[in-house]
Amino acid sequence: MLEEIDVGAVFLTRLIRLSPSITEEAASHFQDNIKKVLLDRYQGHWYEQAPSKGQAYRCISTADGGFPDPVLLKVTRKCKIRYRDLQLPSELILWIDPEEVTCRFGERNAAICTIASFKNGCQLNHAHSMDISSMVGHHLHSQQADRSKIQLIMKRRSKGPAQQTQQQQQQGGSSNWQQNGGCNWQYTATCRNNKGGIGAAPGGQRAHWPRAATDYPPVRA
Repeated sequence: MLEEIDVGAVFLTRLIRLSPSITEEAASHFQDNIKKVLLDRYQGHWYEQAPSKGQAYRCISTADGGFPDPVLLKVTRKCKIRYRDLQLPSELILWIDPEEVTCRFGERNAAICTIASFKNGCQLNHAHSMDISSMVGHHLHSQQADRSKIQLIMKRRSKGPAQQTQQQQQQGGSSNWQQNGGCNWQYTATCRNNKGGIGAAPGGQRAHWPRAATDYPPVRA
């Protein structure tokens, strides 16, 4: 347990050293205290024969919807450091488990990185040598790319029924947005039949189907 805790403490301390608000003295104090807090927290929650058991309890995360991690919050109070001064990357998860310490930056399509492994007599430990700055930089770049995609989706959603109708007509059909109950929209369209003419959907019924989320007009209050 002591080896794994030491790895986690070193990793987190190197991360907070990237913050301009954290002095070297504060970082050293943080490293000493987080070891003590984790050692106390993991008592009764450390299972050598089942490393994944208790994993959620042992993990340290900044991805909890903006809520401070209880371990980090306790340590900052002991060190008299403001939590926000840590400036840890958002969506960081650190798993400290028997024989292995891993982390992940990001919750979507993010790879899990092995910081240290002591399985089968292995003594693999990258806590002191891994390029933390590059990892954080790559994570920030990925976040920015995700935000750009979201902005593009929102821009498409804001087009509204008129532009969607025009697009459908250019593709060889006609369409109509119908409002039901003052707030719910339904998309009605005619489509070309197999002979190339304009006709109703199979069975003589007009086509009603939910389109992609980006094709709906904005919901009215």
